[in-house]
Amino acid sequence: MLDLPTRPRILVADDDDDVRGVIVESLIHIDKDVIITEASNGQEALDMVRIHNPHVVILDLIMPFLDGYTALDELRATHLKNWIPVMVLTGYGDRHLEADVYRFGADAYLEKPVLPMKLKANVHALLRQKARYDDLAQKVELNQGRLDRLLRTLDNEIGTERVGKILLNAGVARTSGQTCG
Repeated sequence: MLDLPTRPRILVADDDDDVRGVIVESLIHIDKDVIITEASNGQEALDMVRIHNPHVVILDLIMPFLDGYTALDELRATHLKNWIPVMVLTGYGDRHLEADVYRFGADAYLEKPVLPMKLKANVHALLRQKARYDDLAQKVELNQGRLDRLLRTLDNEIGTERVGKILLNAGVARTSGQTCG
């Protein structure tokens, strides 16, 4: 069973104070323990991600200074190791736009005005995805550590050159003490 965060951290980025306020109020009604950070443009959103490490980002597309597309693109480029699900909001929705935001790396898409039940369903789905991702990332890291210890032991017991040949014959490349298949 996956453990969802007991105090989910959600970043809401929208340049419209009223829209941001409605979303924040809806999130508080969904879960009184939610920790909400707000941003009014894409650059603030990226800064808040670095500072608060949210579990979910809710991102408007059209904002000043740095738009949602650029913020999403930068978020995906700089957080490859620590994936954060992003829900895109827009008041200019159509099917082509929806397809575009998914191509840009969004994980969910909602049109304004946001219906609280849709927001709740999407936020919970993204929190479950984030929990699954974090669980798998932890297992990968644990197994990578075990593999590295095993390779060091093999290197010491039978020699680095022989281990390299065995790995090569098995179709596994070895780079600077690590393996990748």
